[in-house]
Parts: sequence; structure tokens; C-alpha cells
Amino acid sequence: MIGTGILKGMAVTARNFVGSYFEKDRLITVQYPEERVPLPENYRNFPFLIYDGNDSHAGLRCVACKICEKECPPQCIYIVKSDDKKPDYMGKPQFYAKVFD
Repeated sequence: MIGTGILKGMAVTARNFVGSYFEKDRLITVQYPEERVPLPENYRNFPFLIYDGNDSHAGLRCVACKICEKECPPQCIYIVKSDDKKPDYMGKPQFYAKVFD
């Protein structure tokens, strides 16, 4: 029958619409700056390093944000942010890692 997919989709929408009035857990809209959804305990952001060029050590673009250090499960990464700032190609100061073990 033509249109059964549309009817099934509208049934799901109607069920969620009506159910949101009776079950407060079904509300999915959150007013973000005032209300925040708690992240699950096992949530992990996916940090990664960016390299310039072919040499992985010389072209390391670490800005010493310490996300790697915080998110490492065995806590084996240690980063110390440098005090001096190297300017980038536009002259803005850039942070870099002094110690990256």
C-alpha cells in the first residue's frame, strides 16, 4: 500500500508527542545554557594530535590543552604547558607543550 511508511512515521511522532505530556523522561528538548544534560560516566571525547609535514615529532601541533592527559585511561600521559608563547604565521601567540611524555 502506498504511504504506509508515512503513516508509520506519523504514528511514532504522535506517540512521542502524546507521551511527552505524561512522562517527563520523554522530553528531549533542553534549554542548553541554563540546563545541561549530565554526560554518562563512560563518555570519552576523542582527542587526536595533528601533524604538519612528514616528520611526526618535528611537526607536532600540540597546543597543550591537556585533554590527552585527562582522558588517558591508565593516566600515563604527562604534559607541561610552556610559559613563553611562540607566534604563529599571523603573529598570534600560540601555546605549546614544554614536556610531552
